[in-house]
Amino acid sequence: MPMNTSAGLHEVRFEAYNGAGELLPPELRLEDNRFKVVGTDLTMSASPDTLVGDGTSTTVLTAVLKDGDGKPVEGVTVVFDAPSGQGQFLGASTGVTDETGRASVTFQAPNISGVHNQQVTVTATVDDAFRSLYGQDDITITFQPAMIRGVITEGADHAPVANAVIRVTLDLNGDGVIEEGVDFIEIVMTDEHGAYALPVPQGDATYQVEFTQDVMIGGVRTPVTYTQKAQVDKVAGASEVFDSEKTVTGIVLFKNPDGQTSLLDSSLAGKMTVYLQDEQGNYVLDDHGRKKAFEVGTQGVFSADGLVSNQKYRMEIGYQMEVYDENGPTGEYREILINGKRGPSSSGVVYPEIELTKDGELNIVQDLVDPYGTVTDGRTNSVIEDADVVLYYANTARNLANGIQPNTQVYLPPITGFAPNDNGSPAQKTDANGFYAYMVYPETDYYLTVRKSGYRAYTSPTIPVNWDIVRHDVKLYRPSVSSEESAVPAPSSQTKLAATLNLSIDKNLAEEGTVSEITVNYKNDASVPLSSGTIALTLPEGVEVVEKTGAAVNGSVVTWNLGTLSAHKSGQFKLAVKWPQLNEQERTYDVKGIFTASDSRNESVQAEAGLKVQIFSKRYENLQHQRYILGYPDGEFKPNRSLTRAELAAIVARLSEHAAVSDPLTYTDVESDYWAASYIKIASKQGYFTGFADGSFRPDSVVTRGELATVMTRFLKLTVSEPGEVHFSDMDSHWAAYAVETLYRNKFLAGYADGSFKPNQSINRAEAVTLINRMLFRGPLQGLTPQFPDIPELHWAFGDIQEATVSHESVRNSDGSEAWIKNLMDDVK
Repeated sequence: MPMNTSAGLHEVRFEAYNGAGELLPPELRLEDNRFKVVGTDLTMSASPDTLVGDGTSTTVLTAVLKDGDGKPVEGVTVVFDAPSGQGQFLGASTGVTDETGRASVTFQAPNISGVHNQQVTVTATVDDAFRSLYGQDDITITFQPAMIRGVITEGADHAPVANAVIRVTLDLNGDGVIEEGVDFIEIVMTDEHGAYALPVPQGDATYQVEFTQDVMIGGVRTPVTYTQKAQVDKVAGASEVFDSEKTVTGIVLFKNPDGQTSLLDSSLAGKMTVYLQDEQGNYVLDDHGRKKAFEVGTQGVFSADGLVSNQKYRMEIGYQMEVYDENGPTGEYREILINGKRGPSSSGVVYPEIELTKDGELNIVQDLVDPYGTVTDGRTNSVIEDADVVLYYANTARNLANGIQPNTQVYLPPITGFAPNDNGSPAQKTDANGFYAYMVYPETDYYLTVRKSGYRAYTSPTIPVNWDIVRHDVKLYRPSVSSEESAVPAPSSQTKLAATLNLSIDKNLAEEGTVSEITVNYKNDASVPLSSGTIALTLPEGVEVVEKTGAAVNGSVVTWNLGTLSAHKSGQFKLAVKWPQLNEQERTYDVKGIFTASDSRNESVQAEAGLKVQIFSKRYENLQHQRYILGYPDGEFKPNRSLTRAELAAIVARLSEHAAVSDPLTYTDVESDYWAASYIKIASKQGYFTGFADGSFRPDSVVTRGELATVMTRFLKLTVSEPGEVHFSDMDSHWAAYAVETLYRNKFLAGYADGSFKPNQSINRAEAVTLINRMLFRGPLQGLTPQFPDIPELHWAFGDIQEATVSHESVRNSDGSEAWIKNLMDDVK
């Protein structure tokens, strides 16, 4: 009978032939040819019908067999079948129905590779000729990858980090190297709540989660990568979602004498560890029951995982230092805590607290090592440079009990990068900021002496040090004199008036509706007093004054009246402004200031200054940026190669106009077929460059840092003003001082940790694009795969080189960086 014969009574008719092929008469007993086909109802199910395709997870397949009357049929064999290579049966692939008509087998998921769902159809068949039973059913099972999820937050208030680029990797071949096309690499972005989620290809594995954030270090955005782990266990069911480990990660920065931050020197970071202590005073312990030391690694980054939610921890940073005496290192090591801050009382030391509040949270914190004691004038509070500071052991019971000879000088290990004197001992000199700093031994008592010509010598009280780094501020006083003030001489007719005005801002890239602080510094640079003065600041239309200090506001003009200003006297005002809502993606605003003053002869002097600020909105279409620098024919970028004058001319020309210039070349060393000839013509026409006295341009000469600063002030059309106080130690009499100091006050650049700018040093291509991007309010660009084999993602300037070398569409992140959307076509040559 056909397999699909319906249930019920059936009559079977047949014909018979003899050996000669002749038809025989019909059979007489036709009643024997009546058959009843039993009705069958076979249904199949899977529990679960969706599971993780990890080669481990299982589902139970169940077939239920009933007859035509809906009664279960017992003792019938059910055969289960699945396509080859798409999973396997654990044990037999057949089952026999029980008294409820059920037969079950266990099916194991295949180990799928990739992050997409896969489906397989499994069939159950009953074919029992003896009982005239036949039935078949199938079910589709979905195998899906596991998911990991997490949330990125920042700071003690757990502010979500939106639009963060998250990189998740797994070393699939186990060679210890993550390679494109070989291992699992997936890029996702966090949502407005800082959350992310993504499918992953296999269970029973630990995934590495990386988040790279631009941190302002020394005034320059520097990419810093933080890590987190996501443990995906063996999975037992469907739609398994695993939270990344609750992790606190962060970066330890060093505060430089100029107030800027810098990365830790590798030798300094290599001897640091992070400890966490809960609210009950118990340290987080390792597997051996010891205080767990979380390593401080590259760039001063640390990670502490496996923490408890909603538990506050005190974070301590320890430094292992070798004990020295007058003969050098002794081989003994001791540890001191270096990140305590001055508390509200003179005796208190406060450490930062951290807390995790969400499953899968990666909370990013920053801590600053601020080791400085300050020496100042007790009357004027001005800092004192070149004061002689000497450190001694104090005469205390604790020191005597430890075998320390009182009143002897202290010898400490030199520490490279520990400003301002690399932990020089026993004597140091204060720097231009009046700073000195000692990294001293714990559980010891000290005192110090301070001397400076023209001041009374100072000896400190005993300074007890337990486990915290010492900071002791000193005020020096001059010997008493009969009169501290002298009469101000009247100006002569030959006296020349001079004044300076400088403007600076806390950030030059800000989001609409936010508040920025503008600082106004003014100075009478003449040797005679000014009898009156006025400073007028003109704000862009729509900018709101939020807070002012002694100023009058009339529309968009903010005015301060100064009155008499003594010779060489300086002063400062602060102004808080709120930026307006934009009707476009971004807008550049200029703030102009004028300082007008006069003396008793009614002779006047005027000084000008300006600021350039970029305001952006995330409410409009994406940004579109064109590349302005190219790689080399061999496919490399060559970041360490010095930038040439021709390359810089090409950069500013590409950024200013695209049409060819018909003006003739006037330089003796630039031929018309030279690759940068048209760019040099554009740059010269715009006034960005001038040639040399001999008529040459010197296109292949390297660009110095001072030259780049000068060209960029011209390109940005900044108001370059004389600095009232020179910030950089090596710029006082340099020809590019005004340009460099103007860019510094506009937050476009920063110098080196030692307070210098090094204006005569050549600048390499990586440094150049980083500085130029800041001046263009662009980048770093995140989320785009590397474009050059010599610029991997871990390169310090990776995001800025991507920004400069790829024409792209992007969105602005809240921190000012950009998230790549897509590449754009261009005609840049």
